[in-house]
Amino acid sequence: MTGLILAGLGTVLYLGSQLGAGPRDGLMLGLSRRKGWSVSRTRTALEVLVLIIGWILGGAVGIGTIIFALTIGPTIQFIAGKAGEDLGHQMVPS
Repeated sequence: MTGLILAGLGTVLYLGSQLGAGPRDGLMLGLSRRKGWSVSRTRTALEVLVLIIGWILGGAVGIGTIIFALTIGPTIQFIAGKAGEDLGHQMVPS
């Protein structure tokens, strides 16, 4: 639980600084903006997709992986809301 909260907080802090997003976070912000989906829904969809692809390729999937994939999106959106960040409307660097 602590790791999940710290991962969400770290994501909000570096995205909020607007110094550039990594590939997964850039995709999350771009899809969220273009499709009108919440950051929570978009990040959860991406994480579940990556989890499924990893499992198909032979990766290990445990309960922690599943919990993280299903809860990191809502955690990021919750922390962003508390911090006053609107991640869904940030500019995505080109």
